[in-house]
Amino acid sequence: KEEYRIAYLELAFKDQYVSQGEFWRLRAAMKDQCLFVGKTISTFGNMTKVEEMLTDGQLPLTCGIVSESTRFIFRSGSSRLFWLVQMSKEMWDFTDDGDLYFKRFLQFAAEVFERWKNKGARHSLTMIFFSRTFFHSEPKIGSIPSKFGPILNSNIVKQNYDGRYYVDMYKVIVNNETRADWPTLNLTIKKAIMDFPQ
Repeated sequence: KEEYRIAYLELAFKDQYVSQGEFWRLRAAMKDQCLFVGKTISTFGNMTKVEEMLTDGQLPLTCGIVSESTRFIFRSGSSRLFWLVQMSKEMWDFTDDGDLYFKRFLQFAAEVFERWKNKGARHSLTMIFFSRTFFHSEPKIGSIPSKFGPILNSNIVKQNYDGRYYVDMYKVIVNNETRADWPTLNLTIKKAIMDFPQ
């Protein structure tokens, strides 16, 4: 029995909420069970799929037995994610290899979206751009330009520890978006980056 023991077990689930307590009950219920890669398990109303199994030496297994010492790895295909992207002036600076920093972010997003598409993930994504704009002197209310018109509220203008005036701005780019074809979101993000300085 020991020679067939699973050291690391990766389980995937999506389109359901699984709490920490349910993870614990799932671990307890699976003790001494024989599993194989691709098996779908229904425990306490939760459906999980065996994605990968490894030995202590990190060698892959196709089947094995869950023991007391098996380490579980849970992967969700439907997480709720928040990306907070700081739109500082450096985003329009060049990197050492000649790319703009915002293009690096777009490449990162494209790679993540492609991975989600290939795995069939159905995450819920909210993306927010934010920045802080400093002023040399206290701005007059209504004089701060914004894409949505002048900022009229005096509570928006703040003063930091060294007396400089600033305004924090943010824009929600994507709100609880779930897509089957994530790479199509790249154009929306690129347009939002180009419009943000305004």
